[in-house]
Amino acid sequence: MHGVDEIGRVRRGRDWALPILQVQLYVAVDEDRGGAVSAAQRWLGDGLTRFGDPFFDLAARGGPPDLHIETRLAGREPDAVSVMLNLPTYDGDYLYAAYSPVLFDALLESMSDVPIGGNVVFTANGVDGESHTGPTLLLDVDRIDSETSGSSWLRLRLLTIRTAFTRPDGMEPVLTFLRDMAHLSNPVHGEIFWGNHYGGVLEEALNLRPELTLPTARALLRGYTWLTILPEEIGRRLGGLDALRSSGAFVDVEHLDTGGYWCQATRNLDDYDQRAADQIFDVVAPTLPPGVPCLRDSHSLPNFLATRDASKR
Repeated sequence: MHGVDEIGRVRRGRDWALPILQVQLYVAVDEDRGGAVSAAQRWLGDGLTRFGDPFFDLAARGGPPDLHIETRLAGREPDAVSVMLNLPTYDGDYLYAAYSPVLFDALLESMSDVPIGGNVVFTANGVDGESHTGPTLLLDVDRIDSETSGSSWLRLRLLTIRTAFTRPDGMEPVLTFLRDMAHLSNPVHGEIFWGNHYGGVLEEALNLRPELTLPTARALLRGYTWLTILPEEIGRRLGGLDALRSSGAFVDVEHLDTGGYWCQATRNLDDYDQRAADQIFDVVAPTLPPGVPCLRDSHSLPNFLATRDASKR
């Protein structure tokens, strides 16, 4: 059995086949501007606190004090870790710079008005020193504007590859983080899935874009995965807490403090399969957009969707 270090790096040759794990949470700006700003700041601030320590600890063991990706990773040292920030500037551009407490505070301050975006990226070399082949973790905030409705939403994302979270027993910190954030933000949607999609799994499979689906997200469900966060309005249409719990499609359903429903299909991510997806579809189909999903190769396993048209049930 191969060992795994404190940031989830597998101690064996070059086996980097694990896909990207992505967490998405969407918050409406126009419904609660202050709440959306607070959600963005918490996503980055709490995320750094909860997930950054193993990377910072490893970085502190050696190497130059500058955490810039070019300084840290180019030397191909096995324990090299970089931490980079993308923060918006006053001229509408972005500053890409190595992490420092001062710059991170500036990033959070840039969220005090409705942000256009910003992120923090942790990157590590592989155990053999190969640059950029170690664990990566991204905490990201970006704003999505709809030209048709004139409204805006914040998309809060966590993306990770080759970390402890991608192991079957490693999801609890991610679930706890997402649940805590969702309890405070009255979300319009949330998902956990595999891949670096711009939108959710169903949106990709129906060739839809968040700019088109977000204006109706409280009436039409934007998708479903192993972990789905329903907006309050859709959860009520589906019968509320008792109906969702008794549907048999979820092992965990919770009503969120500020509105919405937390719906987890199986106890472990690895147990989510086609049967589980079909069960969820049977429950949420009345609220889904029409069309037969087409999971292209890059968006398929280990994601699952029912290959049925929700409008023809």
